[in-house]
Amino acid sequence: METATKYQLNEVPETIETATVAPWWRLNTKEKKVCLILLGLLILGLSTPHHFAVVISESIDHRIFFTTPWIGEVKQGDYLMYNKSDLNLHVRRGTNGYTTDHMLKIVGCIPGEKLEVSDGLYYTCNGAPLGQALEKDSKGHDLPLFKYQGQIPEQQYFMIGTNPRSYDSKYYGFINYGEFIARAYPIW
Repeated sequence: METATKYQLNEVPETIETATVAPWWRLNTKEKKVCLILLGLLILGLSTPHHFAVVISESIDHRIFFTTPWIGEVKQGDYLMYNKSDLNLHVRRGTNGYTTDHMLKIVGCIPGEKLEVSDGLYYTCNGAPLGQALEKDSKGHDLPLFKYQGQIPEQQYFMIGTNPRSYDSKYYGFINYGEFIARAYPIW
């Protein structure tokens, strides 16, 4: 008993099932959502690497920051990134031998406020303590100490870290507004 149907050469069966292929730009709702999510992730991935900063030293209390090149008005307590390329190489090496000219610190004192140094080591801004400078680094090298008494000049900022061993304005002095390259917002 044969179950297969035989057709002659030019004979076409009465019903043929055909698959409908839609053009690639016609996607269903689910496919559109998946494409939009993938496109969004691609755009985010391509645009954000330069918008994150990771601090590898213990000079400030946060480690990961979102950064933006827009600086705007600077207030005490803001986190700002700046270039400090005139540091000695042993200072620029920082943690684990990684060399960088970028520093990320907190604004400790702003133009118009009064910076005072007592006993050559204790820094205050309008009477509020900013920290104590160290005379030598962990290897016994002498550290330069920034000596200044009085009102902070326009466009100048005194930057600090949260760690007592932070290498900041206590050693290299004011940072000019034009040296700031990014505003930073702590994430973690």
